[in-house]
Amino acid sequence: LKTDLLKNEKNQTSLNHTLTSITTEKAQLREKIKRWKKEAYENELAFNKSLAKEKKANATVREKLDSEAQLREEIKRLKKEAHDHEKASNKILEERLAQLREEVNIWKKEAHDLEEERIANGTSPDNIVESREKLDSEVALTVILVAAAAAAVVLT
Repeated sequence: LKTDLLKNEKNQTSLNHTLTSITTEKAQLREKIKRWKKEAYENELAFNKSLAKEKKANATVREKLDSEAQLREEIKRLKKEAHDHEKASNKILEERLAQLREEVNIWKKEAHDLEEERIANGTSPDNIVESREKLDSEVALTVILVAAAAAAVVLT
C-alpha cells in the first residue's frame, strides 16, 4: 500500500508537471495566436490600403485613356470638318473662277464686236479710244481677279 501510495504520489507529481507544462505551452500558444491574428489584421489593413491606392491609380489611368480617346475623336472630327470646308471653298473658288473667265470672254467678244462696228460705221477714233480704254481696264481688272482666284484655289 505504501508503495502504491508512493507510486501514486510520483504519478501525481508527474501529472502535475505535465499539467503545468501543458498549461504553459497553452498560454504560449494563445500568445502566438494573438500575435498572428494581430499581424494578419495589420497585413489585411496594409493590403486593403494598397488595393485602394491601386484602384485609384487604375481609375486615374482609365480616365486619362478615356480623355485621350475623346481628344483623338475630336481631332479626327476637326480634321474631317477642315477637309470638308476646304473642299467646299475650293469648289466655290473654282466656280467663281469659271464665272470670271466667262465674263472675260464676253468682254473680249464685246470689244471685238465694238471694233468691228467702228470699222463698219467709220466711227471717230477718239470715241473708240475712250471706249477701248474703258473696256481694256475692265478686262485687265477681270484678268487680275481671275488670277487671284486661281492663286487662291492653288494655295488651298
